[in-house]
Amino acid sequence: MKFPEVFIFLLIVTTVTSKKAHRKKEKKHLLKETPAEKDILDFLQDDEKDEEEHTKKKHTLENELLLENFDTEKGGYNEDPCLKHKCGPGKQCEIDDNGKAQCVCVPKCAEEDDSRRKVCSNHNETWSSDCELYRMRCLCTEGADECRQHKYKHVHIDYYGPCKASMLLLSRLKMPT
Repeated sequence: MKFPEVFIFLLIVTTVTSKKAHRKKEKKHLLKETPAEKDILDFLQDDEKDEEEHTKKKHTLENELLLENFDTEKGGYNEDPCLKHKCGPGKQCEIDDNGKAQCVCVPKCAEEDDSRRKVCSNHNETWSSDCELYRMRCLCTEGADECRQHKYKHVHIDYYGPCKASMLLLSRLKMPT
């Protein structure tokens, strides 16, 4: 072999050997836990324990619900009729005296403080939430006393966000009197 070939051969052998040594060092480093790594591992183990406890509690609650729905007279479990009964917007499912699912108007919507939840109706009126708008439509459709105006029987969301001034209103404001 000539000198350049021997030199290249030795260079390759040296490179391969140093890479193997470097990998061994990395493995040894990975086996040692630093305090920060130990904290993270402890945190993950605690998280796994919490998740196991949560799962056990969830199964216990599910079993309690199954026992509540167990009817010995009928020989089995009673399924909640509302689970398969879908109600439209502004309505919720309730079980009547005969155990049948029925849709009724939502009695009260959650208080909305976020202005981004506001909606503009087809009557160019701003509502605090879609729930309030659909609740009012339901009340008016059902002929309830809480219905504020008959026109709300056909109210729907025109767009999300507070209403913008209508063109008619803008033209009235610009007209001299």
